[in-house]
Amino acid sequence: MRLSIIFVLMTLACQGENRDTDKTEDTPKNTVEVVQSITSVPSTSASDTPLADEQCYTDVCLQLRNHDASSKSFEIYMKNLEPVAGVEIDFSGIEIDSIKGIYGGSIEKHKFNAQNNKVKFLAFSFQGEVLDPGDGILTKLRYSQSSSVVCMEKIIIAARQGLQLSNNEPECMKLN
Repeated sequence: MRLSIIFVLMTLACQGENRDTDKTEDTPKNTVEVVQSITSVPSTSASDTPLADEQCYTDVCLQLRNHDASSKSFEIYMKNLEPVAGVEIDFSGIEIDSIKGIYGGSIEKHKFNAQNNKVKFLAFSFQGEVLDPGDGILTKLRYSQSSSVVCMEKIIIAARQGLQLSNNEPECMKLN
């Protein structure tokens, strides 16, 4: 299934390449090491817990944050240096709400198609659009069942042409 998802993302990303006349597949990628700084996930969901700076040496940095126990929701924050064409993330410790599990953020703003089951979400654009480099809330996630900790696992971030971008290993977040 993972190969079919990557194939779909590659196909859609190639459609977007035709609109990008400044770049070709033969253009070498810069090999400059870039350091990003994002704040680390707090060890508790308390909003007054101080956040320490964390260095990120990858194309994309993800973070779980802003847990709201009353609405059973939290945000996935993303900082990316490269355009993002698709995202697939598996979760442990929660069951994603089947009705309105994924909402808001740049995924909704850029009209990406977002699908989820109990433990996974997938988002991409049928039109080959990308999330431009930057930082902000990727999406909000609502869950129906949880343990005391939620973690992101098996993360796939796709660029144009279906290339997989490197990403950090985000810390888990305590939910109580």
